[in-house]
Amino acid sequence: MKRLKKTIKIKGLILVLALIVSYISWPVNVYSQTATYNLTESFSDTLVNEDWIEESYYGIEVLRLERWILKNTQKFSDPILLKEIARLKKEAENFAKTNDFQMANLWLETIWELLQPDDDAVFLPPEDDSYFLNGLSDISLKPANKFNWSRELSTGVDVWHWRQEINLGTIPTDAASLASASLDSTILESNGNPFTGVRFKFDYGTGFRNSIQSMVFLKYSRDYVSGELNAKIDKPIGNRSSWRFENRFQGTSYFRSFGINKFWQNTSLLLFRIQATRLFSFDLGDEFILRRYDHKNENNNEDESYPDYFNNTFRAAARLNFGFGSFLQAGYRNVQRKYSVSKKKDYRENRILLSLLQAASRSFSLNLENDLRLRDYTNPQPDSLSIYNDFWENNLTGDMRLDFTRRVGAEVRGTLTKRDYKIVSESLPDYLFWEVEPMFIFKINQEWRIGFGVYYALQNHQKFYSFADYYKVGPVITLELFQINGVLLSLRESFTLERFPNIQTNSAGNSDPNTSSLINFYSDRNSNSLSLFLTWNVSSRWQLNILANLDDDRHKDDSGDSQNTLVGLDLSYSF
Repeated sequence: MKRLKKTIKIKGLILVLALIVSYISWPVNVYSQTATYNLTESFSDTLVNEDWIEESYYGIEVLRLERWILKNTQKFSDPILLKEIARLKKEAENFAKTNDFQMANLWLETIWELLQPDDDAVFLPPEDDSYFLNGLSDISLKPANKFNWSRELSTGVDVWHWRQEINLGTIPTDAASLASASLDSTILESNGNPFTGVRFKFDYGTGFRNSIQSMVFLKYSRDYVSGELNAKIDKPIGNRSSWRFENRFQGTSYFRSFGINKFWQNTSLLLFRIQATRLFSFDLGDEFILRRYDHKNENNNEDESYPDYFNNTFRAAARLNFGFGSFLQAGYRNVQRKYSVSKKKDYRENRILLSLLQAASRSFSLNLENDLRLRDYTNPQPDSLSIYNDFWENNLTGDMRLDFTRRVGAEVRGTLTKRDYKIVSESLPDYLFWEVEPMFIFKINQEWRIGFGVYYALQNHQKFYSFADYYKVGPVITLELFQINGVLLSLRESFTLERFPNIQTNSAGNSDPNTSSLINFYSDRNSNSLSLFLTWNVSSRWQLNILANLDDDRHKDDSGDSQNTLVGLDLSYSF
């Protein structure tokens, strides 16, 4: 009901803005009688304007819902919740077909009441080893009816294939009668890891912000056995604010040697959300990670390749909502990481984040995010070749969407990254990287989308490292299927030409191996990449997940072709 009142206020504001715009757009050099007539006509068309606003609001809400679901597919492992959302969305579509957009929007509001997305962009996990914290949110978002629990069996296989050719050229000998010694070789590795797992979920509470949830997951495979235990508590503070505590414990023991025997990790997260007004909120949080390895080197000492460590991240954010899914957010993070050995890796980091999402209309949206990182290694090494060197980095990403018609539109995604190191060295050069991907989108119907675009990237380094400068360019094709009642499909195919313009070439047009010992890494190549993601709720109990990625790099001078294939197949059964 609160969300409905907020929606009514937003729509009222839009109506006022529409009337102001219509007033501003009147001619100024007309007779007052004509202006009076136009004014009367504008107010007499209020109902028409309201219908247009309801229809625009419906279009924006549908787009926002679909994009949110595509970005949070991991939260839909509960088939009951997915079926209920599909039913509600179908009801909304039926009312929209009869031009009753007011009722259609009410059904969409009901869906959001079920999902209750937090939109905690500032609380997204940091990079490195804490990425798996997303799993803490995998627990079902379905409002609890006092107590319920679910069981799930899963089985599948992970398959990978890697092939790397190495060609370092030839070494001339002093004796003219001896042939040159070739350093060519090929590394080939293929493997598959079948697995079986069981998952239990428990949920007790009276609402989304007043609940206790937990999840237990055990997985057994040919290569390792692992387990997870998650727990989450949500409690309200007054009528608007709330707090949350989450804890996740994960452990893995390897049967086959991957350089380590076993490890465990515990992650704790405490969040506070203060809803000052309906449009302004303030978030505070702290995340603590503790990781331990059971691995010793040949001297029975802790291996520096896998050192124990702890990581603490303090976070704060302020957010201002504009309505229609638009918001402005500013955040801050302070990260502290310390290792038991390898003290040179210890660091502290300060980050300032800014985010803007502007859904100006049904046909236009703009999303900008800026992340400024200042990292200081607390135990710097005197060696100038050390890779642990203080730096600052600014990363700006953007995403713009513009619909020309209901069926045709355009999207542009881009990134701009600048990194500067405190100590300039050949091992860590300063660089500037940017990439852009414009694409035309064609909507075949409400479920299918196909895109045709071009990808371009450029990275420049300091002068003494200019041989590593490169650019990429090539076509991109995407195919997406979105059926809220059970199928999510994303397919992407790209072919790029990667060129290193500052690498010297010989008379035959091939890269000169004498220019750098790293010629395998800095030679012109053509790359083909195919990625596939599929989630299919076959029935109310069966779900199929497929993740595949195929990369094929072909070097122009045969200095190191490589192929990498990864396929993951997962079939689960809920009972």
